Amino acid sequence: MDRFVGRMLGNRYELLEKIGEGGMAYVYKAKCHLLNRLVAVKILRPEFVTDEEFIAKFEHESQAAASLSHHNIVNIYDVGAESEIRYIVMELVEGKTLKRYIKEHEDFVSNEEILKISLQIAKALEHAHSNHIIHRDIKPHNILIDDKGMVKVADFGIARAITSSTIINTTEMIGSVHYSSPEQARGGFVDERSDLYSFGILLYELATKRLPFEGDSPISVALKHLKEPIVLPSTINRELNKGIESVIVKSVQKDTGSRYQSAKDLIADIEKLINNPRENVPFYIQDEDSPTIILPNIAELYAEDEEEKPKRSKLAIIGVVVVALLLSLGVFVTLTYNTIKDNLRSTVVTVPDTVNQPYEEAVQVLQGLGLYVDISEKKFDQEIPKGNIIAQSVDEGTSVKEGFTISLTVSNGPITTKVPNLLQKELSEAQLILENNQLTIGTVDYVNNDLPKGYILEQDPKPGMSTAEDSVVNLVVSEGKEIETVILPSILGKTLEEARTTLNPLNVYVGNIAYNYSSEYSADTVMSQSTRGGSEVKEGAYINVVISKGRDPESAAPETSDTSTTGDGSENAGDSGSTTTEEAGLIEKTYIIPLTFTTDSAVVRVELVQDGVSKMVYEKEHQKSEERIRVVVKGKGVATVNFYFGTSLMNSKVENFE
Repeated sequence: MDRFVGRMLGNRYELLEKIGEGGMAYVYKAKCHLLNRLVAVKILRPEFVTDEEFIAKFEHESQAAASLSHHNIVNIYDVGAESEIRYIVMELVEGKTLKRYIKEHEDFVSNEEILKISLQIAKALEHAHSNHIIHRDIKPHNILIDDKGMVKVADFGIARAITSSTIINTTEMIGSVHYSSPEQARGGFVDERSDLYSFGILLYELATKRLPFEGDSPISVALKHLKEPIVLPSTINRELNKGIESVIVKSVQKDTGSRYQSAKDLIADIEKLINNPRENVPFYIQDEDSPTIILPNIAELYAEDEEEKPKRSKLAIIGVVVVALLLSLGVFVTLTYNTIKDNLRSTVVTVPDTVNQPYEEAVQVLQGLGLYVDISEKKFDQEIPKGNIIAQSVDEGTSVKEGFTISLTVSNGPITTKVPNLLQKELSEAQLILENNQLTIGTVDYVNNDLPKGYILEQDPKPGMSTAEDSVVNLVVSEGKEIETVILPSILGKTLEEARTTLNPLNVYVGNIAYNYSSEYSADTVMSQSTRGGSEVKEGAYINVVISKGRDPESAAPETSDTSTTGDGSENAGDSGSTTTEEAGLIEKTYIIPLTFTTDSAVVRVELVQDGVSKMVYEKEHQKSEERIRVVVKGKGVATVNFYFGTSLMNSKVENFE
């Protein structure tokens, strides 16, 4: 069994089955347990994991590629490491590679299908190039086609890391070199047009089911990319649209200046052919410095036709030879003169420091010293501004002769990413979104707002703006609606309707309503409120009230009150004291208990706790319809009286039985 299957990476990705492998990595189908979705996990081969320089580039480039978001690009969700494993988590595409698609196609792919596939690849390249990301390894193996015909380009940014590694898998190298541009083959400067060359080779294979250059070794194939012209694809596939052939020929020009200069231009020609398949896309090469000259056949120049031409004289032949010798002598003298002139140069200059200077200024300074300048590379840098010099081929202070060439590395500026839209999302969700876009949360300010607490109101930078990777996004988050406080008026003695009329304008409302007898308040008026009048309460608060039922008809003398209230006017179960008598050293207290339980009946319990000893002095089931009961408790000194409905403690009082 595969050693990775069943393993959980990052405490999140469960590897289910191996679905492929290449020169760089093994690929597994996996389940993301956090988001409950299937993903593809690419695990680097062991030989790459030990190369620290490669790993650093790999992580940087993979994170840059993760910023891309396009329906024709395989999305990268995560990049992680666990002990000896380095892995990338990406979108799972159910389908096949373009390489397999070409092999399984019995006949030549139709012109219509070629245009459909090539347009989607070109749009993926255009999106990546507009975000300053070059693929560097466009080939059918990295193009996926799902079951619905959707084309997706994979492995953006990863090839840049592999090119710097000292460990190269031979099989993978042979596979990639067939699609490499001439500048890649000679180790030169690579830009977006290098991807377009590889696209042209891929398109050639899609149209002919063959590669334009084959060889016994990667070197022999690379040399053919540098020197040999392609065989026109229409000689292989005679049904091929002439416009498609023109697109291929223009894409695979060895001189970068003769190719398509952008994926946008490429897309325009492909769409032109889609809209009108019969339209040709003409392609002409014209080099003003070296115009193409059609020479006569040398054999024809010296052929003799006794019937139509007289014999050429020996003098004419000698003349031709002399002219050839003179031309050769002229070339020799020119080369010798230039060599001697270069060797005679003796002026020595000191190379200045141009790092972090604008390119134009650096060129002006170096040329002013008699030095030549060229650009060796353009690359992204998080610190050096765009257009400034990152490095120079000769160190500052070095002495060189005039005419020496200094190669400069120019900054493309920092790798940027588009700021996602976080508005009206929860703070926890925003944090995950920012992490997936290589951004972090900066300052978070909280303000009151009608949105629920924790939702984002504002962000800086704004959604859709470009910013450097690892930048922060500052947020303004809702604290919820601001709650003001009001002074609560007394509603004692008011009817229920009057109480509501008094409270509602203050955004305070009547809560639970109970009923009880009262000798103090007339029937249908508020006899107690849960919060004392004059107190400060928050808007939206609910005030519980007890409505008087009038005087208790069974009440005996006015020596005892039907109800007793707390200091704030609220009535509590068991809080009504009645007659107190002394008997055998014990003091009796009578409690009137309103039966406010929610069920039809409940067991009422009264517990007396004194000197650490608990005693249940009353326990009986009562019907709610009884409304209230009287319970006599005897005690001496200070004790605690607890009142229960069932097992729920309803009230507790400290009494002094004196």
